[in-house]
Amino acid sequence: MLILFIGLFVVNHALEHTGLTAQAMQALSAAGFPLAEPGPLFAATLVLSNLVSNVPAVMLLLPAATEPLTGPMLALVGALAGNLFYGASAALTLQ
Repeated sequence: MLILFIGLFVVNHALEHTGLTAQAMQALSAAGFPLAEPGPLFAATLVLSNLVSNVPAVMLLLPAATEPLTGPMLALVGALAGNLFYGASAALTLQ
């Protein structure tokens, strides 16, 4: 399990250095979905936490949390989103 978490941080760090996450955030902002605002960040965290798991979703969206309350909101939504759907909560219990 520890090796999987180390791999998670390595992959997220490598993805951050490619610049793809910054480009994706700029593209979403240009499309009318600015992640710097709390509402779109809430929705993106909710969806990503169920698609890729809560830890990588929060790690990838953390640079978008620029307002004072978006950091705690990101942590709360990321933690609770794993229990939104049965498949996500079952995967959480298998870890």
